[in-house]
Amino acid sequence: MRDVPDEEDESLPDVHPDDPEEVESYVRKLRGRYPNETAWMDPDQLVQPVREALGRCPALFIRKPRDVLRYLALVVVFAPKLNESKFLGAVIRRVLYAVEDWTATKRLDFIYKHVVGRPLPDPEPDFGP
Repeated sequence: MRDVPDEEDESLPDVHPDDPEEVESYVRKLRGRYPNETAWMDPDQLVQPVREALGRCPALFIRKPRDVLRYLALVVVFAPKLNESKFLGAVIRRVLYAVEDWTATKRLDFIYKHVVGRPLPDPEPDFGP
């Protein structure tokens, strides 16, 4: 089943990773929303990963500010632990890159519902190459 983007999504401007004010705004929002998870990081340490993640937003058609923040949290806060599992890392990548089939909101909803917050699989499933 295909989830078609609505007109509201298409009218939103793209994210600008080269705009220092926008990057700083998202760093503040990320630190405010996840204070415990980002407390160990120096604010300057967050700028580079946030800028890199914002740079991927246009290709992933992530435009809504709420979705951008959720994507940043996924990449900066949750992905380091989730990428310990090749299986979960592959699931995240596969869902994120399903841009032709699902809107950004639906893709992030799926990841947060079915991947984030779940324990790492033990044993790690092996589906071959």
